[in-house]
Amino acid sequence: MMLDLSTINPNDVEPLREIVRKTRDDQRNSCFTVHWKGDYHCKLFVGKQPPTLDPKSAGVYLLTYDAILVRNFGNKVYNNMKHRGGLTGTILHEWCHRMQFWCSDESVGDWYWGGDHPVQDELYDKWSGQFQSFYLASNAHEMSAEAFRALKGWRSAEIWEDNQEFLADWRDFFMNDPVFSLLF
Repeated sequence: MMLDLSTINPNDVEPLREIVRKTRDDQRNSCFTVHWKGDYHCKLFVGKQPPTLDPKSAGVYLLTYDAILVRNFGNKVYNNMKHRGGLTGTILHEWCHRMQFWCSDESVGDWYWGGDHPVQDELYDKWSGQFQSFYLASNAHEMSAEAFRALKGWRSAEIWEDNQEFLADWRDFFMNDPVFSLLF
Protein backbone atom coordinates (compact mmCIF):
# COMPACT_ATOMS: atom_id res chain seq x y z
CA MET A 1 0.00 0.00 0.00
CA MET A 2 1.09 3.56 -0.67
CA LEU A 3 0.34 6.97 0.83
CA ASP A 4 0.92 10.29 -0.88
CA LEU A 5 2.14 12.56 1.93
CA SER A 6 0.97 15.61 -0.03
CA THR A 7 -2.64 14.52 0.60
CA ILE A 8 -2.50 14.94 4.37
CA ASN A 9 -2.67 18.18 6.30
CA PRO A 10 -3.33 19.16 9.92
CA ASN A 11 -7.06 19.35 9.18
CA ASP A 12 -7.22 15.93 7.50
CA VAL A 13 -5.03 13.00 8.56
CA GLU A 14 -7.65 10.41 7.69
CA PRO A 15 -5.68 9.00 4.70
CA LEU A 16 -2.79 8.26 7.09
CA ARG A 17 -5.04 6.75 9.76
CA GLU A 18 -6.76 4.59 7.17
CA ILE A 19 -3.57 3.11 5.72
CA VAL A 20 -2.12 2.52 9.21
CA ARG A 21 -5.28 0.59 10.13
CA LYS A 22 -5.23 -1.44 6.91
CA THR A 23 -1.55 -2.42 7.19
CA ARG A 24 -1.42 -3.21 10.93
CA ASP A 25 0.00 -6.59 11.90
CA ASP A 26 -0.74 -8.59 15.09
CA GLN A 27 1.70 -6.41 17.08
CA ARG A 28 -0.08 -3.25 15.81
CA ASN A 29 2.87 -2.26 13.63
CA SER A 30 2.30 -0.82 10.16
CA CYS A 31 4.64 -0.70 7.19
CA PHE A 32 3.84 0.86 3.84
CA THR A 33 5.32 3.08 1.15
CA VAL A 34 5.09 6.87 1.26
CA HIS A 35 5.77 9.31 -1.56
CA TRP A 36 5.11 12.90 -2.59
CA LYS A 37 2.79 13.27 -5.60
CA GLY A 38 4.12 10.03 -7.07
CA ASP A 39 7.81 10.82 -6.58
CA TYR A 40 10.53 10.05 -4.02
CA HIS A 41 9.17 6.72 -2.66
CA CYS A 42 10.42 5.23 0.61
CA LYS A 43 9.13 2.86 3.29
CA LEU A 44 7.42 4.09 6.46
CA PHE A 45 7.26 1.87 9.54
CA VAL A 46 4.96 2.99 12.38
CA GLY A 47 5.05 0.89 15.53
CA LYS A 48 5.45 0.65 19.29
CA GLN A 49 9.16 -0.23 19.04
CA PRO A 50 10.45 0.10 15.49
CA PRO A 51 13.57 -2.00 14.83
CA THR A 52 16.86 -0.10 15.15
CA LEU A 53 15.12 3.01 16.55
CA ASP A 54 16.80 4.30 19.69
CA PRO A 55 14.32 3.79 22.58
CA LYS A 56 14.52 7.54 23.38
CA SER A 57 13.73 8.64 19.82
CA ALA A 58 10.33 9.34 18.30
CA GLY A 59 11.50 8.80 14.73
CA VAL A 60 14.44 8.43 12.35
CA TYR A 61 15.23 8.29 8.65
CA LEU A 62 17.57 5.40 7.84
CA LEU A 63 19.50 6.05 4.64
CA THR A 64 20.78 2.47 4.42
CA TYR A 65 17.20 1.15 4.19
CA ASP A 66 15.63 4.26 2.63
CA ALA A 67 13.03 4.03 5.37
CA ILE A 68 11.39 6.24 7.97
CA LEU A 69 10.77 4.64 11.37
CA VAL A 70 8.27 6.32 13.71
CA ARG A 71 7.26 5.27 17.20
CA ASN A 72 3.55 5.05 17.96
CA PHE A 73 3.08 5.83 21.64
CA GLY A 74 -0.32 4.14 21.66
CA ASN A 75 -2.92 6.87 21.37
CA LYS A 76 -3.46 10.39 20.07
CA VAL A 77 -2.86 12.07 23.44
CA TYR A 78 0.54 10.41 24.01
CA ASN A 79 1.53 10.86 20.37
CA ASN A 80 0.78 14.58 20.62
CA MET A 81 2.82 14.81 23.83
CA LYS A 82 5.84 12.84 22.56
CA HIS A 83 5.98 14.04 18.93
CA ARG A 84 6.51 17.72 18.11
CA GLY A 85 3.58 18.42 15.80
CA GLY A 86 2.03 15.04 16.58
CA LEU A 87 2.93 11.70 15.01
CA THR A 88 2.42 13.15 11.54
CA GLY A 89 4.74 16.03 12.44
CA THR A 90 7.49 13.49 13.09
CA ILE A 91 6.76 11.79 9.76
CA LEU A 92 7.14 15.13 7.95
CA HIS A 93 10.31 15.94 9.92
CA GLU A 94 11.85 12.61 8.88
CA TRP A 95 10.60 13.10 5.30
CA CYS A 96 12.66 16.30 5.21
CA HIS A 97 15.74 14.29 6.22
CA ARG A 98 14.95 11.76 3.52
CA MET A 99 14.79 14.54 0.95
CA GLN A 100 18.02 16.16 2.22
CA PHE A 101 19.85 12.89 1.59
CA TRP A 102 18.09 12.32 -1.73
CA CYS A 103 19.08 15.78 -2.98
CA SER A 104 22.68 15.17 -1.89
CA ASP A 105 22.83 11.73 -3.50
CA GLU A 106 21.40 13.10 -6.75
CA SER A 107 23.63 16.23 -6.65
CA VAL A 108 20.62 18.51 -6.93
CA GLY A 109 21.46 22.21 -6.80
CA ASP A 110 23.94 23.01 -4.04
CA TRP A 111 23.21 19.91 -1.94
CA TYR A 112 26.28 17.91 -1.04
CA TRP A 113 27.60 15.24 1.32
CA GLY A 114 24.84 13.64 3.38
CA GLY A 115 22.18 16.34 3.35
CA ASP A 116 24.37 19.40 3.62
CA HIS A 117 23.61 22.68 1.84
CA PRO A 118 25.48 26.00 2.22
CA VAL A 119 22.30 28.07 2.74
CA GLN A 120 20.99 25.55 5.28
CA ASP A 121 24.29 25.99 7.15
CA GLU A 122 24.04 29.80 6.94
CA LEU A 123 20.52 29.74 8.36
CA TYR A 124 21.62 27.45 11.14
CA ASP A 125 24.50 29.80 11.99
CA LYS A 126 22.11 32.77 11.94
CA TRP A 127 19.43 31.24 14.19
CA SER A 128 20.97 28.54 16.40
CA GLY A 129 22.14 30.97 19.09
CA GLN A 130 18.61 32.24 19.64
CA PHE A 131 17.13 28.77 20.10
CA GLN A 132 19.84 26.92 22.04
CA SER A 133 17.42 25.23 24.41
CA PHE A 134 15.44 23.62 21.58
CA TYR A 135 16.12 20.46 19.59
CA LEU A 136 16.30 22.38 16.32
CA ALA A 137 19.53 24.03 17.51
CA SER A 138 21.38 20.68 17.64
CA ASN A 139 22.56 20.97 14.00
CA ALA A 140 21.65 22.38 10.58
CA HIS A 141 19.89 19.18 9.45
CA GLU A 142 17.58 19.20 12.48
CA MET A 143 16.83 22.91 12.20
CA SER A 144 15.88 22.41 8.58
CA ALA A 145 13.63 19.43 9.37
CA GLU A 146 11.94 21.23 12.25
CA ALA A 147 11.34 24.32 10.10
CA PHE A 148 9.95 22.11 7.32
CA ARG A 149 7.54 20.43 9.76
CA ALA A 150 6.32 23.75 11.15
CA LEU A 151 5.96 25.35 7.71
CA LYS A 152 3.90 22.37 6.54
CA GLY A 153 1.46 23.13 9.38
CA TRP A 154 2.42 20.48 11.95
CA ARG A 155 2.92 22.88 14.85
CA SER A 156 3.97 22.30 18.42
CA ALA A 157 3.93 24.69 21.38
CA GLU A 158 7.62 25.64 21.01
CA ILE A 159 8.01 29.43 20.93
CA TRP A 160 10.39 29.49 17.95
CA GLU A 161 7.43 28.45 15.76
CA ASP A 162 5.97 31.94 16.28
CA ASN A 163 9.10 33.70 15.00
CA GLN A 164 7.92 34.98 11.61
CA GLU A 165 11.39 36.13 10.48
CA PHE A 166 12.83 32.67 11.19
CA LEU A 167 9.98 30.96 9.32
CA ALA A 168 10.29 33.40 6.39
CA ASP A 169 14.03 32.64 6.08
CA TRP A 170 13.37 28.91 5.95
CA ARG A 171 10.39 29.29 3.61
CA ASP A 172 12.65 31.24 1.22
CA PHE A 173 15.29 28.52 1.44
CA PHE A 174 12.81 25.77 0.63
CA MET A 175 11.02 27.73 -2.09
CA ASN A 176 14.31 28.49 -3.85
CA ASP A 177 15.33 24.83 -3.91
CA PRO A 178 14.48 22.88 -7.09
CA VAL A 179 13.16 19.86 -5.15
CA PHE A 180 11.87 21.25 -1.85
CA SER A 181 9.87 23.92 -3.72
CA LEU A 182 7.83 21.04 -5.18
CA LEU A 183 6.88 20.00 -1.63
CA PHE A 184 5.07 23.27 -0.88
